[in-house]
Amino acid sequence: MPRALPPTATTLDLSHNALSQLQDGWLAALPHLEALHVGHNQIGELSPRAFHNASRLRHLDMSSNRLRAVERHYFEELVSLEELLLYNNHIARVDENAFARLSGLRKVYLSWNNLTSFPFHAVQGLGNFSLRTLDLSSNSLLSLPVEELAALPEHVRNGLYLHNNPVRCSCPLYLMLQRWRQRGFSSVRDFFEEHTCKVSDAVPRSLI
Repeated sequence: MPRALPPTATTLDLSHNALSQLQDGWLAALPHLEALHVGHNQIGELSPRAFHNASRLRHLDMSSNRLRAVERHYFEELVSLEELLLYNNHIARVDENAFARLSGLRKVYLSWNNLTSFPFHAVQGLGNFSLRTLDLSSNSLLSLPVEELAALPEHVRNGLYLHNNPVRCSCPLYLMLQRWRQRGFSSVRDFFEEHTCKVSDAVPRSLI
């Protein structure tokens, strides 16, 4: 990491480098930092204090790295975080408490990962506050908890992107997505042709 960084900096762009880890407290010298870009690096995991003293950070881009999970301790100190970009990693698991302390979180991008499930119930509390976009498209989700999704606030469902997943078709799921389309939810309307449904092994994919 460069050592001589101006302490008044509000934005730091270290994307497209060869970073493999972030040292504990490495942002302590940048108390005013609001936006951090570390996408397109080789970061595979985060230590519990990687974002210590970064409580003002509002935008974090960690896309196109090598993260395999989103652990509870990864972002819990980023209490001001509003936008989190984690797309195009190798994430196969998201801890149900990974976003519990981020009451101001508005947008989370987790597309193009390896998720086979997601703790939607953990989003319920966030949904009552600021969450507007949750992008889970282009993962490996095989089934969706229709009742949990239906219970989410309308502004969360409007921005809940689930297209391009190998989801097995069911009547409740079909009806839910039809209702979302009728309501004009952008999550279905904008990607209608990409919502597919696995009917059987004989018919691997058919358009809803």
